[in-house]
Amino acid sequence: MTQASLCTADFPQVSLSLQDLLEQLQADLTLLAGGTTEAYSNLKKQIQSSWEEGPDIIQRYRTALHDLPKELKRRAFIKEVAQQLESLERELKDSLAKFKSTDFSLKNLQDRVYRTAEQVRALEEHALIQKFLKGEKILGSRENIQWERKITHTFLGLSFLYLFVYSGWSSAQVWTLAGPFMALAFTLELARHLNPKINNWVWHVFGPMMRESEKTRVNAAVLYILSMAIVYLIFPIEVAMLTLLFIAVGDTVAGLVGIYWGRHKISSHVSAEGFLACFATCALLAALCAGVLFKSTLPLAPLILFSLLGGLVGALAESSLQKLDDNLVMPLLSAPALWGLMKIFNIY
Repeated sequence: MTQASLCTADFPQVSLSLQDLLEQLQADLTLLAGGTTEAYSNLKKQIQSSWEEGPDIIQRYRTALHDLPKELKRRAFIKEVAQQLESLERELKDSLAKFKSTDFSLKNLQDRVYRTAEQVRALEEHALIQKFLKGEKILGSRENIQWERKITHTFLGLSFLYLFVYSGWSSAQVWTLAGPFMALAFTLELARHLNPKINNWVWHVFGPMMRESEKTRVNAAVLYILSMAIVYLIFPIEVAMLTLLFIAVGDTVAGLVGIYWGRHKISSHVSAEGFLACFATCALLAALCAGVLFKSTLPLAPLILFSLLGGLVGALAESSLQKLDDNLVMPLLSAPALWGLMKIFNIY
């Protein structure tokens, strides 16, 4: 039996123990708050023993959260509950130590228990937890580092770049290879949305490269392929080159930095750290292309300015239009802006 299935079986029991504890704590604290001085003293002695198992129960629940599948335990709502429980465990131990002294703070503990009970209740009712308890496979999210997805994302972009720009093949040869691949991707995507069995097969096979939201929405890989094809067909080859590098490398770097080090949020899915990483990466890519790879290159001063503006284009495109997938938005917003920049700098 796998760790995930063991956790599926144990989680309800551990959860019930914690809920019982929180209810007992709330009841005890209500009695303490409403009692007389003499009753207060007696009650403290009476309930001290019933609280001693509290840290143990909390620790078991925190362990159960830690043992959830990685695609689930890295979610923000899970992390918040784990942190809240850690604070409650610490405060409960501290309260037990001060139970007989005047330092014991009844109100602080009451507030902490109430907040914890609310968060645990919300966690138990969360749709993803309910799916997990039913044994359904949980896919990743923006909060997870899905290395298979990141590697495929970069490899796909660089492969298209090589095929369209550096292979030396004619357009007919390129589309003879790329066309069936795109047709297969679009057909499979359409089929899975029409047939639940095909959909289940797709996210079981490609699960490490998919996100939970993509079970019912269009897969980002299809949007990625579509946006790259549009850019290649509409814009000059220099624009297509740089746009493909932006989405293949700049977007990947932004995601990795945002997940690992993103602390200051600009919006719900963009951190200042990720934005700056995308800007720096896209600026370096613009410098590489305009300084080395393009047939027409720039001298140093215009190259620096073009690189900085190109980096800003990439970073703004990657972080804009939050409700749409950046695999579609970043190329389609970057390409027209880069085209305008290249015209201004006479790159082609």
